[in-house]
Amino acid sequence: MALFNTLQYARKLEAAGVSAQQAEVQSYALAEIIEGVMVTKADLEKLELAVVNKLEGRMDAIDARLSSRMDSLEHSLSSRMDSLEYRLTIKMGAMMFTMFAVAISVFKLWT
Repeated sequence: MALFNTLQYARKLEAAGVSAQQAEVQSYALAEIIEGVMVTKADLEKLELAVVNKLEGRMDAIDARLSSRMDSLEHSLSSRMDSLEYRLTIKMGAMMFTMFAVAISVFKLWT
């Protein structure tokens, strides 16, 4: 697809008094400049794909880091809960033993 009509531009130059050969050279030179700086749909699609891929890569990296942190926190909380459960079991056992000992002492005092 032509972005710039070289023939039409050359004819305008000729109508303004520029020689046909010079008008043709100028029109092709200007067309090369314009086409060199113009962005095509394919260029934009390529850029879009690159940006999407880069963002997906970053999102995957963030997701992996978050998953790792969540797994670490889950393990830490699980360890703390297990430790707390163990300590509570020990304390409950000690309290039950103490209550049992008090009950036996009271029973011996009354009998």
